[in-house]
Amino acid sequence: MTGRTRLEQRFFEGQSDNAIRFRQQLRLTAPINDKVKAVFYTESFIGFTSNDVQDDGVNLWRNFAGINIPISKNISIEPGYLNQYVVRDGADYIDHVAVIAIGMKF
Repeated sequence: MTGRTRLEQRFFEGQSDNAIRFRQQLRLTAPINDKVKAVFYTESFIGFTSNDVQDDGVNLWRNFAGINIPISKNISIEPGYLNQYVVRDGADYIDHVAVIAIGMKF
């Protein structure tokens, strides 16, 4: 299990305001066999500012399930399913996304 924490300041063209948000990811990786691993993560995006760019509070929540397949010693692919819950003014919505990520170690 691993975690990642980010604090982001974002600027948008044509906007005088900027947005500050906090991102927290928790990731679980479990072996399926000698090489292939199951991967699950959840990541929340929490706005610290409320302005024309974003609202404060939870703006976005991502959940991923997939597998990690090594291609070589330093390269792997990670196909899977990403569910993204987006909080907006009016109706919230959910994205269902097929993902193929490429990971490289240097």
